[in-house]
Amino acid sequence: MHLARPGDDLQATTKAYFHAHCLARALVDLGYQVTLYQAFDVHQRQEIAGVDVCGFPLVQAGRNRSNGLMTRLLGLEATGTPNCDALIKYFAANPPEVLHVFGISEWVAHQPVTRWAKNAGCLVSCSDHGGVPSRHPVRRIRQKNALRWSDVFFTPSLERKEMWRGSGLFNAQQRFEGLPEISTSFALSSQELARQKTGMTGNPVVVSTSNLQHRKRPILMLDSFEHLLEQWPDAQLYLFFRFDTLLPEVKNRIANSPKLSSAVTICGSVPHDEMVAVYNSADIYFLTSTYETGPISLGESLACGAMCACTALPSIQLIAEQDQELNGVLFSQTANAAEIAERMAPLKRYVSQATRLRQRSYFDKYLSYDVMAGAMMSALGTLSNSKRV
Repeated sequence: MHLARPGDDLQATTKAYFHAHCLARALVDLGYQVTLYQAFDVHQRQEIAGVDVCGFPLVQAGRNRSNGLMTRLLGLEATGTPNCDALIKYFAANPPEVLHVFGISEWVAHQPVTRWAKNAGCLVSCSDHGGVPSRHPVRRIRQKNALRWSDVFFTPSLERKEMWRGSGLFNAQQRFEGLPEISTSFALSSQELARQKTGMTGNPVVVSTSNLQHRKRPILMLDSFEHLLEQWPDAQLYLFFRFDTLLPEVKNRIANSPKLSSAVTICGSVPHDEMVAVYNSADIYFLTSTYETGPISLGESLACGAMCACTALPSIQLIAEQDQELNGVLFSQTANAAEIAERMAPLKRYVSQATRLRQRSYFDKYLSYDVMAGAMMSALGTLSNSKRV
């Protein structure tokens, strides 16, 4: 089950929430019968790329309850809720054996549906896509009442697993399993052709997709890259981002450094489907963040053959420490600019097509949708012969 935004075309709505559809497609390829449920403006059903997609209208929260200050203070806010009665009626006529919900907020919104599914004998699971256990007493009760129906809770790092396990929101019988937050359909392609398309140059080409926010530490990234330019005089750093809180500080830092002024390009936001050419242009993916649930962009860069240079965050360590096939470096959250540059400096010698192929092989082995689907169903256990999800 997955909620998407209402739209005028079910196929376009599905594309906007590509992760759920790609995971569903991988499950279909494994032999499971899958129906993907999405919020839509009308009740509609359609097969899209081999996946049965069923749209159900949202019930807007504002019809019954205002999301004003008092509602938020009481912890009763909601931006929109699924038509749970309609979903339950549909499931009663078409009973699934497994019901999966993407994300904690959707889990809370679907609590009547997950409760019905659990009582009807379905396996029920949820995946962690961010958020934390609430400290607000009412929101906490709402989270606990929703999460109690989960058989398996998938989370992308040991840190988040322990956070949820120690939250008091789950009982001892509920299982926690590691699973990457998201994969990608991005493909490895010719770096030369990608660079012709993007106009990116450099030896090496370094890409960041971190937002310009405090916990992403863009100034530390620039400081580190300035150190690297002493050893990599022809390197170029390209900054892609959506949120630009620290853009004035970033521009000022670049303007005050002759080295950075000629080696850093501020690109800003580009459509997501254009990022596949960006990642295929990159030799190194650079991240200095202090917190990431995924990160999605790391998986996308690996799929396109880039080496990684990242903060050693728990979710990234889970991705990067499977075996020795991954080319890249991790550095401590406490590392300064000179230390980060020292860790990254050897990466230049590994820039090659062979490295790109190894990175893609690593992605296929550990992070692809096929791997995610197999791990998910293995954790859920043996299904009956009809294999309905």
